[in-house]
Amino acid sequence: MVKVPTVAKSLAMGEATFRKSIDAGFNPPDIDTLRHADLLELDSVSRIEIERPTDGGGTVTFIAPVLRPCVAELASDQSGRKYVGVKEDMTVDEFEDATLKYWPPACSQLAVDSGYLFVVLGGFIVGVLRIDKWNFNPGAEKGYFEGQLIARWRGHITTGHAVLENPDPLADDLLSFMGLRAPGGGGGSITPWNA
Repeated sequence: MVKVPTVAKSLAMGEATFRKSIDAGFNPPDIDTLRHADLLELDSVSRIEIERPTDGGGTVTFIAPVLRPCVAELASDQSGRKYVGVKEDMTVDEFEDATLKYWPPACSQLAVDSGYLFVVLGGFIVGVLRIDKWNFNPGAEKGYFEGQLIARWRGHITTGHAVLENPDPLADDLLSFMGLRAPGGGGGSITPWNA
């Protein structure tokens, strides 16, 4: 077995970051040398550009932002949602409820402009949400997105698979990003890539 600190270091990420992928069920607690080699073979994404049509018939390119939630835990707030954060075995409704709500307004416009928000947990892309609208009351600390889970990763990163949960014009492209490495982080819950 390869120790977690060794795996994290070889992937150029912190041990705590990689442990999130284990705690959320996207990687097993015991990593053998074959699985370690498979993790090292994964492509790494530094940003994802989304082309959207304009009213004038052209296109405009946006860089979709990243949501870096915590590992799922039961919500202790009065929001009505079951979980805060993400884990591998969530239902579609639980995943949407935990990722579309409730976030500070920083970078929310990036998600609305690009139309998508990529969910990265433990250094891996585990989901993508289509974002339709941002709802925020002036004076409130947090708001929520209206949107839908389009795709997510099911199973362990090296042995699982991407699942299309809802149709989308960019579904094939979005599915291709599931399970890839996404280094960076920090700076807030929703950030531009590598912030």
